Amino acid sequence: VVLCEGAGRMLLRMLRIDTDDFAAPAGVAVAFCMLEMFYAPIMLMQGSFSRIIFVTCLVFVIITVGFVLNVRSGLRSLIRGRMIYVLLSGLLFMGIFACCQGKLQPQLNDELNLMASNLNTAAVSLPDRSLQGYSLFGSFVMGLCLKDANSANLLLGVFAQMITAMLLLDIVDSFRIGNPWFRFTLILATLFYYQFYSWKIIGAFNSGNWRIFFVAMVLYGLYQWISTEMDDIKYLVICSIGAGLFVHSGFQLIALEIIYCLGAWMLGCKKIRCLSDLMILLVPSAVYFSLTLLRQYFVAGMCLLIGYIVLCVLRYNRKVYHHLISIENILIEHSSLLMYVLVPGVFLVGTFILRFFVERDGFSYGAYLDFFSSSYLRSCLFLRHSISDYILDVYRWIGLIIFIIRAYRKEEKMIQHIFLGMVIFFVNPLCLGLLTRITDMTNCSYAFEILFNPFTDVLIFYWIYTQFEWTVVGQWILE
Repeated sequence: VVLCEGAGRMLLRMLRIDTDDFAAPAGVAVAFCMLEMFYAPIMLMQGSFSRIIFVTCLVFVIITVGFVLNVRSGLRSLIRGRMIYVLLSGLLFMGIFACCQGKLQPQLNDELNLMASNLNTAAVSLPDRSLQGYSLFGSFVMGLCLKDANSANLLLGVFAQMITAMLLLDIVDSFRIGNPWFRFTLILATLFYYQFYSWKIIGAFNSGNWRIFFVAMVLYGLYQWISTEMDDIKYLVICSIGAGLFVHSGFQLIALEIIYCLGAWMLGCKKIRCLSDLMILLVPSAVYFSLTLLRQYFVAGMCLLIGYIVLCVLRYNRKVYHHLISIENILIEHSSLLMYVLVPGVFLVGTFILRFFVERDGFSYGAYLDFFSSSYLRSCLFLRHSISDYILDVYRWIGLIIFIIRAYRKEEKMIQHIFLGMVIFFVNPLCLGLLTRITDMTNCSYAFEILFNPFTDVLIFYWIYTQFEWTVVGQWILE
């Protein structure tokens, strides 16, 4: 955690971002990004695990140098009162872990077994030949723990817990809440209820939990980018997307969905150079897709990779820039029709054709309900059967609907349009048939995490508070 704080400070210093927030979440993002860049060639060529050890140690050296160069600002950030919340969160996690470490679930055993299977192998291999290096990083940590799965689980879990606590504190403090009682309540709700209730304690190391973390970090970064108008924050968002691709294969679709909805808002509000910004934000996804394409179609993958990099570089050329502006103007004129009607309409028609006219390719909506009710999404869709779950579901959905209706600031409008795009397109049952045909049902289900994640939960909680802050009822509750 300390090294990640130093690496984060180094990144923020390079991007000329001056902040008193914890920098460890940014440090994790840049560290995971570097690991993915180093791991990807090894995974493509099925290199030995000794190479994974070498490049991981190299990344540790880099972030250690980052900490040494920023030791004063890093320690000043860590030695503060708010760090007590992070330490208490980590200690509580360890206490709960000690009580339930014998209750590992089968799917977590599978992930631990995958980490153990690559230890000291001559050729590393992952399921479905994916390029997510997080399990290899877990193998490295397990090697440090002398192949003890429980110790690796605890070490990775405490790390994930404390980094998430830091991000949640940064999110809460970014709203500059004047009421200390409400701030304290919000911190308790996020750190000691949401974090411990919504996530499996024993599986905090899980790549799925890191996926939710980086979804929150991407949305929080975009929110800060728009609200502060600091252009360099978008590069922090790029690191977060790259880190998300490091931990989970489902993040590729999540990133594309967020960028699609963001693009719809940017075009709708006629943001200057929005096409250039979108191209930069798509770099991690384009590179990742090119690398996956290299496995079967080497020439096509290499052409796509080189072509996209050249296009991003040439966007500063005057002629290319003018062409991009011309395309941007055309898209701006027809953005609402294109992004909210035509594209979703294609998927709607495609789903209808698959459902009624293509034999054995039809999708039953009952199958979606069965899938969602048996997955973790039941906690967001009124499919659990406890009073606390129903209360949380009602709070989330009502808060989401009110936020969509009444959001008014620029950064809130951006999040509003992301929510609208998700509801109209990516979580719309009428469009899911074709989407699941292109990807699969599991990857499509991750779209709900864009609606419900640590950042949006805190945002909606705070936003509802601002609506009632100066009313009689609000003052009575807060007092």
